Amino acid sequence: MGVKAVIQFQRAGGTHLVLVDKPYKGIFPERDGFPAEYAATLELAEKVRDTDIQVAVIVGPHPACLTTMMKRGSSLEEAKEVMISGIEAASKLVQEGKASGIGEVGLPHYPVDEDVTRASWDILEYALQAGKELDCAIVLHTASEPGLSVEIAELCRKVGIPLDKVVKHFSGPWILPEENHGLFPSVLASRDNVNEAVTKGSRFMMETDYIDDPRRPGAVLGPKTVPKQTIRLLEAGIDAELLHKVHVDHPAAIYGLEYD
Repeated sequence: MGVKAVIQFQRAGGTHLVLVDKPYKGIFPERDGFPAEYAATLELAEKVRDTDIQVAVIVGPHPACLTTMMKRGSSLEEAKEVMISGIEAASKLVQEGKASGIGEVGLPHYPVDEDVTRASWDILEYALQAGKELDCAIVLHTASEPGLSVEIAELCRKVGIPLDKVVKHFSGPWILPEENHGLFPSVLASRDNVNEAVTKGSRFMMETDYIDDPRRPGAVLGPKTVPKQTIRLLEAGIDAELLHKVHVDHPAAIYGLEYD
């Protein structure tokens, strides 16, 4: 759907969104380099801005790219080097003001060998270090295993990056410190998730993880979901100040989005 999905978002009441880079069919990082992938995302962002929607762009080497490159014949060390180069290219775009952060980065959410796990942690640490130096957002893609947030939060503290800049993408309604251990939750905006999240506080954002795949229309959630859920919550009596923090204060602080 491309920009047509953004029009749906806008007509439902949306004004600002975060466009997150993902692997593109036909672009191979080990052959083309990650900048080719990022260029496609930046081009889409410019088309989005033509609709008067404000957009923050997040670019980075998706953690699954490591094993994907290995399946195509790269060694682990070769693939790891390409992933590191992808973080460096993303960092350059942040420095140039073309991107607002680095992501999705993190850990495979499927079983991998121990050496791949170690390499993935090394790549994540490199990304966190870049985020610290740039003072920019880091968007995490990880499994939701118990204890994993603790390990990642410990790594963030070791690196020295503020936890408020480290966003746990595809989060459940885990917005309390004992649930997310300081990582900033971007809650998948299903009705049940947001209903629970607003009972706990305001330290979260909302996302659809909309992937615009014609084979899976509307997956994960459709582009109208966040504005529709927000209007529903307001009509149900949820404090507008709480939702202002979710949709204005936090995205402004984390992604640099500007609001009238």
